[in-house]
Amino acid sequence: MDANSTLLGLAVYASLRTKQANVPTFNDIGLQAIHEPKGQHFDIDIIFVHGLQGHLFNTWKGLNCSWPGEFLAEDVPTARLLTFGYQDLIGEGIPVSIKALGQLLLGAIALKRRQDESSSRPIIFVAHSLGGLIVKSVR
Repeated sequence: MDANSTLLGLAVYASLRTKQANVPTFNDIGLQAIHEPKGQHFDIDIIFVHGLQGHLFNTWKGLNCSWPGEFLAEDVPTARLLTFGYQDLIGEGIPVSIKALGQLLLGAIALKRRQDESSSRPIIFVAHSLGGLIVKSVR
């Protein structure tokens, strides 16, 4: 899947979702940075993928903080922390498979890495529930 296909897929996906009330906007879908080390040198990418009915940022928040951005960024200062947002569609009548969401994740990662010329940096996934199945579907 190339970068243009990924962006088109995300746009179509977001437009389907925004036709319903109380759904995420296009800004809530895709790969977004939680933390990028100063100087733009990263040794590793850590990507968070939320679970069923989760949110790309809110899932990872505690009582008063976003633990990846506040704690993990401090503990692993050379890691770029990213989060992948999608809106699960189970029970909403819009057929999007786990494999399709996995392909969106893969395309978003490829695009991000192409932009910063970093195809060989290791990736660690932190996934919850359905997010784990999405990550597992990426091949």
